[in-house]
Amino acid sequence: MQICEVRKGSYEVEFISVLIPSLFAALENSNTILDFCSHLKRVKDYIVGTNVSLQKPNEQSIRNCIEITQPIIHNHGTINIITGNEKVVVIDSEEAQQVKTLSPQVIKEIGTMDEAQPQTNIYRKKLFYWYQTRFDDKKSNSGNKGIIESIQPEAVNVIFEDDNSLTKTEMTTSHDGVDWQKRGYIVDIEVLRKGDKIVKYKILQNYMDESVVDDTLF
Repeated sequence: MQICEVRKGSYEVEFISVLIPSLFAALENSNTILDFCSHLKRVKDYIVGTNVSLQKPNEQSIRNCIEITQPIIHNHGTINIITGNEKVVVIDSEEAQQVKTLSPQVIKEIGTMDEAQPQTNIYRKKLFYWYQTRFDDKKSNSGNKGIIESIQPEAVNVIFEDDNSLTKTEMTTSHDGVDWQKRGYIVDIEVLRKGDKIVKYKILQNYMDESVVDDTLF
Protein backbone atom coordinates (compact mmCIF):
# COMPACT_ATOMS: atom_id res chain seq x y z
CA MET A 1 0.00 0.00 0.00
CA GLN A 2 1.35 3.42 -0.93
CA ILE A 3 -0.01 6.59 0.72
CA CYS A 4 0.74 9.99 -0.78
CA GLU A 5 -0.19 13.44 0.53
CA VAL A 6 -0.99 15.13 -2.78
CA ARG A 7 -1.80 18.43 -1.07
CA LYS A 8 -2.24 19.52 2.51
CA GLY A 9 -4.93 17.34 4.02
CA SER A 10 -5.56 15.28 0.89
CA TYR A 11 -4.38 11.72 0.69
CA GLU A 12 -4.15 9.34 -2.21
CA VAL A 13 -3.97 5.66 -1.32
CA GLU A 14 -2.71 3.27 -3.97
CA PHE A 15 -2.75 -0.48 -3.45
CA ILE A 16 0.00 -2.39 -5.19
CA SER A 17 -0.56 -6.14 -5.43
CA VAL A 18 2.48 -8.27 -4.61
CA LEU A 19 2.21 -11.97 -5.37
CA ILE A 20 3.60 -14.10 -2.56
CA PRO A 21 3.14 -17.82 -3.29
CA SER A 22 3.10 -18.80 0.39
CA LEU A 23 -0.02 -16.68 0.88
CA PHE A 24 -2.05 -18.28 -1.90
CA ALA A 25 -3.54 -20.95 0.35
CA ALA A 26 -4.86 -18.37 2.80
CA LEU A 27 -6.04 -15.93 0.12
CA GLU A 28 -7.39 -18.47 -2.35
CA ASN A 29 -10.16 -17.06 -4.54
CA SER A 30 -10.33 -13.82 -2.59
CA ASN A 31 -9.38 -10.25 -3.30
CA THR A 32 -8.79 -8.61 0.04
CA ILE A 33 -7.92 -5.24 -1.47
CA LEU A 34 -11.16 -4.89 -3.38
CA ASP A 35 -13.08 -6.36 -0.44
CA PHE A 36 -11.67 -3.65 1.81
CA CYS A 37 -12.47 -0.87 -0.67
CA SER A 38 -15.99 -2.15 -1.29
CA HIS A 39 -16.63 -2.55 2.43
CA LEU A 40 -15.42 0.97 3.25
CA LYS A 41 -17.59 2.45 0.51
CA ARG A 42 -20.66 0.49 1.65
CA VAL A 43 -20.21 1.60 5.26
CA LYS A 44 -19.74 5.24 4.25
CA ASP A 45 -22.76 5.14 1.91
CA TYR A 46 -24.92 3.61 4.64
CA ILE A 47 -23.92 6.24 7.20
CA VAL A 48 -24.51 9.27 4.96
CA GLY A 49 -27.73 7.79 3.56
CA THR A 50 -26.57 7.39 -0.04
CA ASN A 51 -27.86 3.82 -0.06
CA VAL A 52 -29.73 2.72 3.06
CA SER A 53 -30.86 -0.48 1.33
CA LEU A 54 -27.36 -1.89 1.87
CA GLN A 55 -26.77 -4.50 4.54
CA LYS A 56 -26.33 -2.60 7.78
CA PRO A 57 -22.74 -2.41 9.07
CA ASN A 58 -21.81 -3.26 12.63
CA GLU A 59 -20.70 -0.69 15.18
CA GLN A 60 -16.99 -1.45 14.81
CA SER A 61 -17.13 -0.94 11.04
CA ILE A 62 -18.75 2.46 11.57
CA ARG A 63 -16.11 3.49 14.10
CA ASN A 64 -13.36 2.36 11.73
CA CYS A 65 -14.88 4.51 8.99
CA ILE A 66 -14.85 7.51 11.33
CA GLU A 67 -11.16 6.94 12.12
CA ILE A 68 -10.24 6.70 8.44
CA THR A 69 -12.15 9.80 7.33
CA GLN A 70 -11.71 12.11 10.33
CA PRO A 71 -8.25 13.53 9.39
CA ILE A 72 -9.63 15.42 6.36
CA ILE A 73 -12.62 17.09 8.04
CA HIS A 74 -11.08 20.42 8.99
CA ASN A 75 -8.77 21.05 6.05
CA HIS A 76 -11.13 20.45 3.12
CA GLY A 77 -9.08 17.47 1.99
CA THR A 78 -9.98 14.39 -0.01
CA ILE A 79 -9.29 10.69 0.36
CA ASN A 80 -8.81 8.83 -2.92
CA ILE A 81 -8.32 5.08 -2.75
CA ILE A 82 -6.95 3.75 -6.02
CA THR A 83 -6.37 0.20 -7.20
CA GLY A 84 -4.70 -0.10 -10.57
CA ASN A 85 -5.68 3.05 -12.45
CA GLU A 86 -9.19 3.24 -11.04
CA LYS A 87 -10.41 5.34 -8.13
CA VAL A 88 -12.66 2.96 -6.24
CA VAL A 89 -13.33 5.15 -3.19
CA VAL A 90 -13.47 8.95 -3.10
CA ILE A 91 -14.39 10.72 0.14
CA ASP A 92 -14.29 14.50 0.49
CA SER A 93 -14.28 16.58 3.67
CA GLU A 94 -18.03 17.21 3.49
CA GLU A 95 -18.79 13.49 3.48
CA ALA A 96 -16.21 12.95 6.22
CA GLN A 97 -18.05 15.51 8.36
CA GLN A 98 -21.34 13.74 7.63
CA VAL A 99 -19.80 10.44 8.72
CA LYS A 100 -18.71 11.98 12.01
CA THR A 101 -22.02 13.78 12.61
CA LEU A 102 -24.40 11.00 11.61
CA SER A 103 -22.54 7.98 12.99
CA PRO A 104 -23.76 8.21 16.62
CA GLN A 105 -27.40 8.16 15.48
CA VAL A 106 -26.74 5.33 13.01
CA ILE A 107 -25.07 3.27 15.75
CA LYS A 108 -28.06 3.89 18.00
CA GLU A 109 -30.53 2.92 15.26
CA ILE A 110 -28.62 -0.26 14.44
CA GLY A 111 -28.71 -1.28 18.09
CA THR A 112 -32.47 -0.72 18.16
CA MET A 113 -32.95 -2.67 14.92
CA ASP A 114 -30.92 -5.58 16.28
CA GLU A 115 -33.12 -5.74 19.38
CA ALA A 116 -36.36 -5.51 17.41
CA GLN A 117 -35.42 -7.69 14.43
CA PRO A 118 -33.00 -10.55 15.06
CA GLN A 119 -30.89 -11.24 11.98
CA THR A 120 -32.31 -13.90 9.68
CA ASN A 121 -29.89 -16.59 8.57
CA ILE A 122 -32.23 -19.06 6.86
CA TYR A 123 -33.69 -18.08 3.49
CA ARG A 124 -36.28 -20.09 1.59
CA LYS A 125 -36.58 -20.52 -2.16
CA LYS A 126 -34.02 -18.01 -3.39
CA LEU A 127 -32.70 -17.88 -6.96
CA PHE A 128 -29.08 -19.04 -6.94
CA TYR A 129 -26.60 -19.40 -9.77
CA TRP A 130 -22.99 -20.44 -9.92
CA TYR A 131 -20.33 -17.76 -10.28
CA GLN A 132 -17.31 -20.06 -10.27
CA THR A 133 -16.74 -23.71 -9.43
CA ARG A 134 -13.77 -25.91 -8.68
CA PHE A 135 -14.60 -29.28 -7.25
CA ASP A 136 -11.83 -31.74 -6.44
CA ASP A 137 -11.36 -34.77 -4.21
CA LYS A 138 -9.11 -33.09 -1.66
CA LYS A 139 -11.19 -29.96 -1.07
CA SER A 140 -14.72 -30.74 -2.16
CA ASN A 141 -16.03 -27.18 -1.81
CA SER A 142 -12.85 -25.16 -2.30
CA GLY A 143 -13.18 -22.31 -4.77
CA ASN A 144 -16.93 -22.61 -5.31
CA LYS A 145 -18.83 -19.34 -5.36
CA GLY A 146 -22.40 -18.44 -6.12
CA ILE A 147 -24.66 -15.41 -6.33
CA ILE A 148 -28.08 -14.78 -4.78
CA GLU A 149 -28.91 -11.27 -5.93
CA SER A 150 -31.90 -10.94 -3.60
CA ILE A 151 -29.44 -11.13 -0.68
CA GLN A 152 -26.39 -9.35 -2.13
CA PRO A 153 -24.93 -8.87 -5.62
CA GLU A 154 -21.42 -10.11 -4.79
CA ALA A 155 -20.40 -13.75 -5.18
CA VAL A 156 -20.05 -15.74 -1.95
CA ASN A 157 -18.29 -19.00 -1.12
CA VAL A 158 -20.64 -21.99 -1.25
CA ILE A 159 -20.80 -25.20 0.75
CA PHE A 160 -23.43 -27.92 0.95
CA GLU A 161 -25.08 -29.13 4.13
CA ASP A 162 -24.45 -32.67 2.90
CA ASP A 163 -21.82 -33.38 0.24
CA ASN A 164 -23.46 -36.74 -0.47
CA SER A 165 -26.94 -35.32 -0.92
CA LEU A 166 -29.23 -35.39 -3.93
CA THR A 167 -29.20 -31.59 -3.77
CA LYS A 168 -25.47 -31.42 -4.48
CA THR A 169 -25.77 -34.02 -7.24
CA GLU A 170 -28.57 -32.07 -8.91
CA MET A 171 -26.63 -28.80 -8.74
CA THR A 172 -23.44 -30.28 -10.17
CA THR A 173 -24.90 -32.45 -12.94
CA SER A 174 -26.21 -31.35 -16.34
CA HIS A 175 -29.89 -32.05 -17.05
CA ASP A 176 -31.91 -32.05 -20.27
CA GLY A 177 -28.96 -30.82 -22.30
CA VAL A 178 -28.42 -27.77 -20.07
CA ASP A 179 -24.98 -27.31 -18.52
CA TRP A 180 -25.36 -27.38 -14.72
CA GLN A 181 -23.35 -24.15 -14.45
CA LYS A 182 -25.79 -22.37 -16.78
CA ARG A 183 -28.91 -23.04 -14.75
CA GLY A 184 -30.53 -20.93 -12.05
CA TYR A 185 -31.47 -22.97 -8.98
CA ILE A 186 -34.23 -22.34 -6.46
CA VAL A 187 -32.72 -23.20 -3.09
CA ASP A 188 -33.10 -22.98 0.66
CA ILE A 189 -29.89 -21.67 2.17
CA GLU A 190 -28.29 -20.75 5.44
CA VAL A 191 -26.21 -17.56 5.44
CA LEU A 192 -23.01 -17.81 7.46
CA ARG A 193 -21.59 -14.50 8.66
CA LYS A 194 -18.49 -13.09 10.27
CA GLY A 195 -19.56 -9.88 11.95
CA ASP A 196 -21.65 -8.01 9.39
CA LYS A 197 -20.05 -9.76 6.41
CA ILE A 198 -21.56 -12.75 4.62
CA VAL A 199 -18.79 -15.33 4.23
CA LYS A 200 -20.62 -18.45 3.02
CA TYR A 201 -23.87 -19.78 1.68
CA LYS A 202 -24.74 -23.24 2.93
CA ILE A 203 -27.08 -24.96 0.47
CA LEU A 204 -29.77 -26.84 2.38
CA GLN A 205 -32.28 -27.85 -0.29
CA ASN A 206 -32.63 -27.57 -4.05
CA TYR A 207 -36.00 -27.50 -5.84
CA MET A 208 -34.95 -28.94 -9.17
CA ASP A 209 -38.41 -28.80 -10.76
CA GLU A 210 -38.44 -25.03 -10.20
CA SER A 211 -34.98 -24.35 -11.64
CA VAL A 212 -34.59 -21.66 -14.28
CA VAL A 213 -32.99 -21.89 -17.71
CA ASP A 214 -32.47 -18.33 -18.86
CA ASP A 215 -29.44 -17.23 -20.87
CA THR A 216 -29.98 -13.63 -19.76
CA LEU A 217 -28.84 -14.61 -16.27
CA PHE A 218 -25.35 -15.61 -17.34
